[in-house]
Amino acid sequence: MSPSRNSWTVVSTVSEPLPLLQAFVAHHLAMGADQVVLHFDTDDQIAMQALGSIEGCRVEPPVDRKSGRRTPVPVRQVLNATRSYEQAETEWLLHIDADEFLVAPDDVHGQLADLPETVVAAGVTPLDRVWLLETPPTEVFDGLFRRLPSPDQMQALEDVYRADLRYLDGGFSGNGAFKSFVRTGLNVKPGVHGPTGPDGQELPVVNLSYPAGLLHFDGLTPAHYLAKMQRKIAQQPGWFTFPAPGRRAQLEEIWRAGADTDRLDRLVASCKMIDAEQADALDAMGLLRREPFDVRPALEAVFAGQDIDLSIKSFDAVPLKQRHIGRVKQALYRLRSWYRVTRGF
Repeated sequence: MSPSRNSWTVVSTVSEPLPLLQAFVAHHLAMGADQVVLHFDTDDQIAMQALGSIEGCRVEPPVDRKSGRRTPVPVRQVLNATRSYEQAETEWLLHIDADEFLVAPDDVHGQLADLPETVVAAGVTPLDRVWLLETPPTEVFDGLFRRLPSPDQMQALEDVYRADLRYLDGGFSGNGAFKSFVRTGLNVKPGVHGPTGPDGQELPVVNLSYPAGLLHFDGLTPAHYLAKMQRKIAQQPGWFTFPAPGRRAQLEEIWRAGADTDRLDRLVASCKMIDAEQADALDAMGLLRREPFDVRPALEAVFAGQDIDLSIKSFDAVPLKQRHIGRVKQALYRLRSWYRVTRGF
């Protein structure tokens, strides 16, 4: 039996705290997803049990070492997404991260329905979450959302961000690349961003138009953002060759700052915060989504009666999961980073 038209599955490889995963599952089920598939990257029995009992959510435990658990994260993500793609009983499969939340359901569904059957993939562009300097966040989903500028708007961003623009790529502190709905039942493989064909070549993607988008919470809290970036430096020996210059500048500044909390706080403000004047300037350019993101109605619908704490204080109390790296390898990573940073990139 062929899948129903416009039906879709969300798949993600996850190792995040339970409240974020609960929000991710509840939100996308409320958006209209037929199923949310979570491939756990770490053995989190509490989270797997809590989410595995939810109708519409399928939990996949971590793969063993022979199946590639020690391979790079993007490779594991593609392997997991491919497994879910081959098993999908819906027309589309959307492969995203657990800190990305699809919005504008009516618009998404309408645009998908209008696509001809020859379209293999539909891209959804992200929106970069920022905080207002005047109103510091208290919960993990607080904030406003920057949109990607058009090429002719890029120069105007220099007046908006001034020196802080060196930390941004296309006006974003995080990744501005689209993620894709991939049509199922084809001989393709869903990648991190778009699908590839049997020959490994990337396939064309038709991008959905705004307001369809992915709210990207790149760093759920200021401390979480710094912890993720510090983990990247500690666990990825080639971080200094990161292709996006803005992201690379963030990593270098965090490396140079070390334990200097004032310097780290200034970086968070440069990358993740805007003042009211900057917000107005972005708004005038059509590059700001002010509408707040409220996941609580979806949480109440799926996890009725549960007290799910979305406060920054609670989220920061959970240590970020780390991949084990031996002391010798850690020392080699630090030495390589020191050599490259002190001698220039």
